[in-house]
This record gives sequence, C-alpha cells and structure tokens, in this order.
Amino acid sequence: SFLVGGPGPPVVREGTFGPLSSTSGHTQSTTISSAPRSQSSDSTIRFTFLSFELVTGQTIFSLETPTQRLTAYVSAPIARQRYIVLSETISNRSPLKLMLISHVQTGQTYSIRLTSNSKDSIAAWVDGVQQFSYSLAHQIPVDGVLTIGIGSHPASASALDGDVTGFTIHYQQYGPIPPNTFQEMMWVVAGFTLATLLILLMVSKATSAGRVSAKQQRGWRRLLAGVRRQVARYDVSIGVIALAGGIAILCLSTPTDNAVLKQTGSQLIRSSGAAPSSGTTYALGDEPKLMVSAAALDVDLSFYVRRTGTVPPSQTPYPLVSTVGSGHGILFELASGQELIAQLTGHKGIEPGAIIDSLPLNKWVSVELQLRRSQSYTFFVDGRPLQSFTWALPILTPAPARLRIVAPPGVAVRDVSMRVSLLQQSPTGVTYVLIRLAQASGIMLVIVGVLLISRRLFRQIIPLVSDTSTSLVRIIFATAGSGILVNIVIDLFHFQQSSDPYLVRNSWLLTQYPRFSDYFQVFNIFKSLDPYGVQAGSYPPLGYWLTSPLSWVSQYASLFIFLAVTIGFIIWWLARSFTNGLSIPEKVGVVVVSLLSLPVTFAIDRGNVDLVIFIFVIFGISAFEQQRPGLSSFWLGLAVAAKGFPFLYFLLFFRGRRFRYIAVGAATILLATLLPLLSFHGSVIENINGFRIAEGSLQSYFRQSAIVTTYYNASLVGWAQAIGFAFNGAQGATSVQHVIDPLILPTEIVGGIALAWYILRRETSLWRAVSLITIAFLLLIELSNYYELLLLFVPISLFVKYRKTDRRSIAIAVLFGLLIAPKAYFYLGSFIESSVLITAPLLVALGILIVRDGMISRRREAKAVSIPIPASPFPQ
Repeated sequence: SFLVGGPGPPVVREGTFGPLSSTSGHTQSTTISSAPRSQSSDSTIRFTFLSFELVTGQTIFSLETPTQRLTAYVSAPIARQRYIVLSETISNRSPLKLMLISHVQTGQTYSIRLTSNSKDSIAAWVDGVQQFSYSLAHQIPVDGVLTIGIGSHPASASALDGDVTGFTIHYQQYGPIPPNTFQEMMWVVAGFTLATLLILLMVSKATSAGRVSAKQQRGWRRLLAGVRRQVARYDVSIGVIALAGGIAILCLSTPTDNAVLKQTGSQLIRSSGAAPSSGTTYALGDEPKLMVSAAALDVDLSFYVRRTGTVPPSQTPYPLVSTVGSGHGILFELASGQELIAQLTGHKGIEPGAIIDSLPLNKWVSVELQLRRSQSYTFFVDGRPLQSFTWALPILTPAPARLRIVAPPGVAVRDVSMRVSLLQQSPTGVTYVLIRLAQASGIMLVIVGVLLISRRLFRQIIPLVSDTSTSLVRIIFATAGSGILVNIVIDLFHFQQSSDPYLVRNSWLLTQYPRFSDYFQVFNIFKSLDPYGVQAGSYPPLGYWLTSPLSWVSQYASLFIFLAVTIGFIIWWLARSFTNGLSIPEKVGVVVVSLLSLPVTFAIDRGNVDLVIFIFVIFGISAFEQQRPGLSSFWLGLAVAAKGFPFLYFLLFFRGRRFRYIAVGAATILLATLLPLLSFHGSVIENINGFRIAEGSLQSYFRQSAIVTTYYNASLVGWAQAIGFAFNGAQGATSVQHVIDPLILPTEIVGGIALAWYILRRETSLWRAVSLITIAFLLLIELSNYYELLLLFVPISLFVKYRKTDRRSIAIAVLFGLLIAPKAYFYLGSFIESSVLITAPLLVALGILIVRDGMISRRREAKAVSIPIPASPFPQ
C-alpha cells in the first residue's frame, strides 16, 4: 500500500488473552472462543519460563485448534544438551520444528517473544535477541475455538518441572484493504508518460544536428523549439540533474539481486561440536523441499577444526561437517592426507576443491562458508577467503536437509553454527511492475543526462561530422539491419533444438545464466581489493578499477548505471558520427541497428568493460585525427592499461616517426597500472606475481580445452579449430590445436612486424590504417570475443567520413555491415555457432580489399601533377 500511496488495512478487531501462569506441578489449561479470523491478522505471544529439571517432552505452552497446534517443548538430549523446540502441527502434514532455545539451562529464566504477521511468518526473540524468522503454513492460531495449555497439554508425557509466568497473546485482525484503483492507474500512467517523454527527449538530443529556429516554426512546433533552446542553454545543468536523479532512482529501486525477493524465514542451529571418533546429527525445522522450492537461499556455515593426532588412512575421505540430503547440501571432508575438501552439491554442483592442503596439528582452524542468494559463495579459512564464485542468477541449490557432524579419529570439531535464510518472490505483481518501471525511468534519465553532458563537454574532442558519405552509411547499416532481421527470423523458427539448457539455439546470445557475468566478476573482484588472490583475476589492474566509481552501490544498481552511461555515450557518438544528412527515420534506424548489432548486444549481454575501452579508443583516435598526439596517446594508453589488446593503435605514431608520443603512452600505461596496484591488498610484487600466475592459468585452460577458444571467437585460431570441430568434433578441434599451437606466437610476431612496416612505409590514409590495425588484432589474438568487434565502429566512422562512394567502397561497406551483423544461423555441437566460421574470413576479405584500395589510391595520387603536402602524417 505504501508503494501506491493507498491506506493500510483497517483493524476490525483487537484483543488480549492472559496473562496466564503455571508453576511446577500446577499447570493451567483454558478454552476460549473468539471471532473467526478475518482476511489477515498479527499476533504476539510473550512469556517467561524457568525450568528446575529438564525431561524430554515437557511442554512449555501449547495453542490448539481442531486442525492446528503450536507447541514449545523440551527436546531429547543431543550430545548431552537439550533444546526448546517450537513445533507447528497441521492435520495430515509433517510437523514443522524450529529451534527456539539452544542449550537450555536449568535455573535460568528466559524471556520469550513470538510474533506472527499477516504474511504467515513467525519470528522468535529470546532475551531480546532474534532467534529465527520462518514461514508458517498458517498463522499462529488465535481465532475460533482455541485451547491454551501452560506447562502441559493433553498429549505431553509429563508436566513442566518449572514456572511459566506472564503468558499473554495480543492480536489484531484486519479487514480488506480499500481498493484504490484510480490512484494505482495514475501511478502507472504517470510512469509510462515519464518514460515516453524521456525516450522522445533522448532521440531528439541524440539525433539533433543543431538548434531549431523559432521563426521557422508555428504553433506547438514553435513552443517545442523554445523548449529545445532552453535545454540547449542549460544542457549541462539539466544533464547533471538527470544523471544524478537517474542514479538515485536506480539505487533506491533496484533490489540486491534484481529480483523482487523477500526473506520468508530463517533457521539457526548451533552445536558444541564433536570429539574425536564421535558425531551428532541435527534436523532442520522442516522438510528440505521447503528450501528447494525457495527462489534463493542465504547460508552461513562455520566451525573450528583441529587435528589432535594421526588420521587413519582411508581410500575415501572422512565426512566431517555435512548438510547433504536428497542430493543437495554442503559437504566438508577430510582426506587421509589431512586435506580439508569443500563441496557444494545440487542442481548445478561445484566441483570439490581443497581449501586446506594440510590440517595443522593441535591448532584450531576456523572454517566458514558464506553463500548468498544462491548466486555466490566464498570459503574462508581463519578469516581469509580462499575460494570464491559469483554468477549472474541463482544456480546454486545446496538446500541443507540436516546438520551432521562426524569427527574421525584424530580430529575434533567445535562451535558449529549454521543459519539458513529463505527468499521468495513477492506474491503481488504491482510491486514488480513498479520496481521495473522505476528502473526503466532511472536508466532513461541516466542516458538523457549523459547525452546532454556529452553534447557540451565532448563536442570539441568529438566534433559533429558534417560531410559523411550518406550512401555508404545507408549501405553499411542496411546490410547490418538485414542481417539482424534474418538472424531474428531464424532464431524464432528454432531450426535446431538443444538438449543443453545453457544454450538457446539460433540466437547469438547465451541464455540468462551467464548474463552480465563479466561485469559482476570484475565488480566483485574489485570490491575484494584482492584481484590476484582468491579470485585469480586475469585483467590488468586498471580493468578492475573501471568499476570503482560504482563500487559503493549494490551490484545490479551498479550494472544498470554502468550500462546506461556507456549506452548513452554510444548513442551520442553514433548520432554525431553517422547521422548528419540523413532523414529522421534514417537517423533513428542507424542508432537502433547499431544498438542491436552483434558486438553491442554481446557486450551489453555480458556487461563487459570493453564498452569503456571502446570509449577510450574513440577519444584516442579522434584526438589523433585532430592532430593532438599527446592527448591521443593518453587515451590509448588508458585503453591498453585496461585490457592490453589496443596496444597496436600506437603503430599510428610510426607514421611521421613521432615516437615520443609512444613514450607518453607508455608512461600512461605504467602509471595507470602502478596506481591501482598500490590500492590492492598485498605488495606490488605479490600482485604482479599473482597476475602472472592467473594469466598463465588462463592460457593453460585454453590449451587444455580446444573447444573453449572456439566460443564466440573472431580470430584465426578460433576459425581453424571450428573447422576441425566441423570435420571431427572435439577430437578434430584438439588435433587442429596441436598443429597450430607452435605457429600462434610466430604468426603474431610476423603479422605485427608486417603491419608496422606497412603503416610506416606504405599507408597514407588514417581510415585505412585504423581499419587494418583493428582487423589485425581481431585476427591475430588467440581469443577475440565478439564484444571486441565493437572497435570496428571506429574505422567505420572514419571510412564514411573520408571515403567517397565507388565500386570498391561499396564492397568494403557491405563487408563492414556483415561483420557487425549477427550470423548465428546454425550450431556445431554444443556451443560453436556459425559466426565463428564466417567472421574470420570476412575480416580477411575486408583487409585484402582495404590494402588493394590503398594501392590503387596511391597509384592515382602518384600520377597527379601537383599535390600539396599535408601537415598530417595521414592525408585523407
């Protein structure tokens, strides 16, 4: 009701039962009749109790209706300890049992408060400390014919040997919430109206080439022109307000996991542990199916372990601490070699791994697992993270069924604690719609803010292109748009079926599971400030620092801000680089086709930081084009420091032998690497060694699996291994890998030297030089993912600016369009789609056409009688 501004549900009935009390040997029982329960109710139970002697089955209190019973009783001894268990029993159902008091002591007075709300959730506080929160099948029985027993109930084995005082039940019953359809409709209409206005403003600002003269307009158009003039006058201020407002909305409206989840219950179990050669087992409060059915779980499991002597040899590991049941759970095992092995089992289990290589003798070691939202986990040893995993969506399902502690000979376990929290989707669709509407509005505001700010701050760095070849623009984006439509049609028909749920056939994107996973990995690694430790990151230090401005918000809010900012800038850049001279539908078409192209959609789908590197390269090439080499080397240096592969763009400085600017770029790379390194945990040397180890592990992983380097790869290596896979499956890909592996490094060296010689000695055009450099690193790098095709937009922008339309340029334009279009028409095996077979040959063909175009152009220039010598090293 708060979200839609309506009133809360009215209280139609309120009352209090009690206080009731009992003493040892003098129990109290009463039956009351109350009005039937209305739509919903809240109730609170308060009492204190003191036990003189604990006997299994003694009842503290019971509430009973003909179909439901809520009871608190003394448990059987477990490891010489007794507990107070809260049990809910409903006809024809297994009882729900919750741990109310752990290790109850005789002679100690406990103050208890139980609350049940209208959402059928029960929570318990013991001496002011919350013990649990859990979902009930029904609310606490406080209506109808209710039997209250204090100190006993008819089915108990014996009366409580102790005192219960001040037992009271207070309840409130609510009527239905008054409908407020008009107000809800006004919220929805206002939200959609705001989103529509933002979209119109976004398109208007991105595609406008200048101000509209008010004298040329009439009526509402004149008014619109006046508004646009005022926006243009205060565009930075309005942009900052829109950007800040959008970020605030995204931060406030985005749930932690971007799902409308709420905690519906939690369970806490504590145990003193087990001595060597002993064990104990604890049952959770309900069937494990309750946890399996939850949308997500939070699990915290911790214990101390010590090796007290020699562990007897065994062919199989000893189970140490386990929650496994029905194929789901968490398992800590101890190998006879004193290795502590951790494993999560479930629908998508995680392979076991040793978190302690050798358990020390006579030393207590702290072990902890933190699992969040069924998406991520981290294992800690003595407070230090040793293994970590993060995914985009909930795929971990280690639903605990019990807590079992078994200490083998020579090992002791103590202070075991496990808390499990259940999270479920919100039952109402209104909340979902409002959250998504707020997120969409926030994203639009951020995009508009970036458009307005970029229009003022970056217009000198990236000037409006006024002389593009509109025919070449139409050919490129018509070709790409046609390719997008063809692939969408093929995708809709699903010509191929896949048994692997990880993949959607005939789509150039993966399923939802790895969505945004690249960004989440970088984001979480940066927040740990230990990228080359437990996380084993393989990016350069600046690559992780790209998310630092957003590290103070939750991961999904950070993701949406990151994508909105980069998309807003890309829209503005596309409009300035390609749309001048086109009609308004054509301008919108160019922007839409670009956003739906293979590299842009793939980069957004993975949330890859190449979106930022792409912007760095745009700034660097634009500054070079404007003969500002110092600024150009700075931006290109940042791009190289973030990911490495754009270093080939420094070959542009070979022309004219401006090597001092290469030195400026090298200094930028050094500083942009050293400063982030200083911010990470550990010394600079330790982080450098960790980066080298992580990079070596990644390369080893590629060597061990030839199939990996064929996924979404534009390089010659991926193409060759895909050809091998087409002929002989995985064995064919592996055979090709063994043949070409010794040739990869020599090919990269020879190709780089040939490219440098050609740029220095032959090429005279900037657009051809940038095109060849981009093609070279896409082909020569062993793993060139599709989001790296983003950089093709840079030579495309130079191509349509400096190249006139003729037969050769039309062929080049068609190839550019085909390269940025998706081409997932069919699949080989599980993951290898047809783009891998097509993209590398298209890049080779494009490179050949560009070299040939340069040769013909230089011959024609040589025949000219008088050509002025340009100031730029790359005459256009």
